[in-house]
Amino acid sequence: MNPPLKETIRCPGCGGSQDVTVWGRIDVADNPDLKSNLLDGGLGRDKCRACGHLIEIRHDLLYHDSEKHLAIWLRHLDDESVLGVVDLPTIVDESLSDDYVRRIVHSYQELVEKVRIVDAGLDDFEVELIKLIICIREQIDIASPFLFGSLRKSLMGGPSIVFAQPGQSSAGDKIYPLQGLRTTMVGVVDKLKQFSQDDDPWPNVNREFVLKRLCDAGLMKRME
Repeated sequence: MNPPLKETIRCPGCGGSQDVTVWGRIDVADNPDLKSNLLDGGLGRDKCRACGHLIEIRHDLLYHDSEKHLAIWLRHLDDESVLGVVDLPTIVDESLSDDYVRRIVHSYQELVEKVRIVDAGLDDFEVELIKLIICIREQIDIASPFLFGSLRKSLMGGPSIVFAQPGQSSAGDKIYPLQGLRTTMVGVVDKLKQFSQDDDPWPNVNREFVLKRLCDAGLMKRME
């Protein structure tokens, strides 16, 4: 298990400074409590001991789940004000076999979303395609935050998929029957993966990524 680092952050509320613990790598098998802290947001913020303001902690890290063969690299695009900037070659070793799902994300929210998708037993290609279909049909900007929240049992008995739009209340969650969306996508996810085989081994699989693959594969009309 990689030891954490101590870093100093400044509160934007009162200007005071305090030390925080920053993890460059989370190995779920070694420390499952860190996964819980990640999912509840605890690793991405700290409370100012002077004024109580919640301070965002921006740091790069590798999330590694050996049981689920999942590796997610959180790499912020802007290195300024990022604690513990991590270069990929220094955090990835030969323990990641070829059957690992490797992803790169650029925000804490995206990292949490990827973990929740896998925990729900879903494929992120499928989830991002569902999000894209919904955005096209409901004229939602595909660049705006639109995150997987959970699966729920619907009144009809089948699963429904729940999405959240950060900044809105839970009452604004969008809920859709999963089976109906899957009917629209029959065969599409597998074809998308075929078109992505030669891409970066650490792809950022989001709506823009899926949209490009749909266009490349000539499948866009099926989604309209």
